[in-house]
Amino acid sequence: MKLRPIIIKIKLKLKALSVKYRPRVKPLAIDAFYEKHWNGSKPDTSFFANRTTSKFFFDSSSRDSYLKILRQFFPQNCHKIISAADKILENRFDMLGSGDYKFRESINWHLDFKSGFVWPKKHYTEIRIVNLNNSADIKIPWELSRLQFLTTLGRAYWLSEDEKYKNKFVQILTDWEKDNPVDIGANWTCSMDVAIRAVNVIWGLQLFSKSNELHSIVVQKAIRLLYYHALHIERNLEVIADGANTNHLIADYIGLYYIGLLFPEFDRSEKWLKIAETGLEKEIQLQVLEDGADYECSFSYHRLVLEMFLSVYILGQKNGRVLSTDYRNKLAAMIRFSSAMTAPSGNTPSIGDNDDGFLVMLDNNNPMDHRHLIDTGAIVLDLEVPANVTSCEERLWYLGPDSLRIEQATSKPKSRFLKSSGYAVIRDDRTHLTFDAAPITGLGFGGHKHNDLLSITLEIDKVPFLIDSGTACYTSDYHKRNLSRSTAVHNTIRLDDQEQVSFFDKLLFLMPPDGKPKIDLWTSLNDKVIVSATHKGYLRLADEIIHRRTIEASLANQSFEITDELTGNGIKEHKIELSYLTALECKEQSKRGGFIIVDDDGKSLVLTVASEVAIQSGIVPAEYYPRYGVTAKASKIIFELKSKMPVKITTFMKYVRSPIDVSESENYFARVRHTEKVNII
Repeated sequence: MKLRPIIIKIKLKLKALSVKYRPRVKPLAIDAFYEKHWNGSKPDTSFFANRTTSKFFFDSSSRDSYLKILRQFFPQNCHKIISAADKILENRFDMLGSGDYKFRESINWHLDFKSGFVWPKKHYTEIRIVNLNNSADIKIPWELSRLQFLTTLGRAYWLSEDEKYKNKFVQILTDWEKDNPVDIGANWTCSMDVAIRAVNVIWGLQLFSKSNELHSIVVQKAIRLLYYHALHIERNLEVIADGANTNHLIADYIGLYYIGLLFPEFDRSEKWLKIAETGLEKEIQLQVLEDGADYECSFSYHRLVLEMFLSVYILGQKNGRVLSTDYRNKLAAMIRFSSAMTAPSGNTPSIGDNDDGFLVMLDNNNPMDHRHLIDTGAIVLDLEVPANVTSCEERLWYLGPDSLRIEQATSKPKSRFLKSSGYAVIRDDRTHLTFDAAPITGLGFGGHKHNDLLSITLEIDKVPFLIDSGTACYTSDYHKRNLSRSTAVHNTIRLDDQEQVSFFDKLLFLMPPDGKPKIDLWTSLNDKVIVSATHKGYLRLADEIIHRRTIEASLANQSFEITDELTGNGIKEHKIELSYLTALECKEQSKRGGFIIVDDDGKSLVLTVASEVAIQSGIVPAEYYPRYGVTAKASKIIFELKSKMPVKITTFMKYVRSPIDVSESENYFARVRHTEKVNII
């Protein structure tokens, strides 16, 4: 364990202590606020409809043209929007695995309605947001208070012009501000959530911005609330250290950027905008690697960070504040990374942590689907897109009706080695295999990294045969959180029931960079690919063991040979466990020691293992987490053996489109094990 992360954490504790005892913000009444902090006349009911000082992504005066495109290109969405908005009218929400929950009367903004825990209405510096001894999840009130459902109400209002959606919007803003006075309560404890809430309030105000739709006092109170959101963010920027900052700080800057750019009348707007621009330019270089991957080792967080960086890039263009060429190049690299990791089904694997994070929710609410960002970003940056990326509703709202008439050039999917992030993808238009040798970079916090070194995922013909376990939760159950980031639930090798990299049970967002993975061989010629990598996480065990995994793939045959080699000095016998996780039906063919993973249509992955050492195999029940807080059934194929080092284990996999019966598969396993080795030129 390196000392530097610990030293940084100590400094952050001291910083938090100083924040607790500094002078507190005292919000001003409406008249006094606008006299002191606003340049110009007080905003009135037509403020958003008539302003010329700044531009938003869309203009409510063009509502008819937006609705025409929405109904023409996305008719299936119109019913979905109204249906979702009607649930909001009933105070009914489904988030982070809660299921359909309805508040009986008014919304309790401080309640985790999964556990029943309520946070106190104290100053945010006095609130303990996490107690690992109870099952409370602070993310529930945080998620609710991001107010990301305001875009649903606004779009429903555009479609229907029904006053009930406007009235609900006003009620929510009024109720939230009353129940969450500035800096009071758990919903002020995380600047990232303060920033995301501010962005969504702005989207809501813009969607209800047609002249005379909102009363002047509603507009004035909302704008005042946004000022105190920005002031809170400025005073509580989530700075850790260069090379250790996270998506939280990016979100902080996004909030300041939106408010600073769109409300130049504030007395601190130019300062907020400069802080944001400087910070975003810096962090996109520090947090985004050269191949475009977000450095936090999570595909879901990559999606969130891409959304944030893209959002302000477009907003800046609209207002003549163009971010740098270096910023643009990193943004383009992020889109290409998302394109590479998007499988034919449209999803990316659930590699690393996932907490269902978004900046703004429009049509897409699946954190593993990046296509709406690829689509929108490719238009802005003039990039090619994969064939399975089509026009999305997000493009309409960010880029306007005319953008839907732009036809994008498509690219042919190809295998890639992403050197700086440590991922490889073996793919064509039907097959998508990811290979994870991602190291922890920066200062080594590894907050969203899992023990997934040399793990793979595999999708063929839109069927996810081998999956990542996903993320169960964070602080509400630290045992389950640690399980979902453990070696045992990933498609790799575990030794002596130990983690690849040791972590402390109650330090939920710390994983040391001890694995030191590295891809040191990559060959791709036509449909033949070889990739090989090592990690050193098991050096701490007796025998100083190094794990090497080599994948030889034939995309034409859709067959794979995976060789795991464990080297060491051979002093001690070790327990070796090789596992593969699937959410599909799994059958064991006992005579040959092989397995078949099969979907409902009979598409199958035949899998068997060979080694010079005797192997015991079987299928055990397991779980995976398709969304944060959502648990689903899975199966884990396990191969176990005991051996001194060195030892070699080879897994043979072959895709079969149609069902194969038991007798046929017995012969098939024999052929796979003895004659189906892939010859790579």
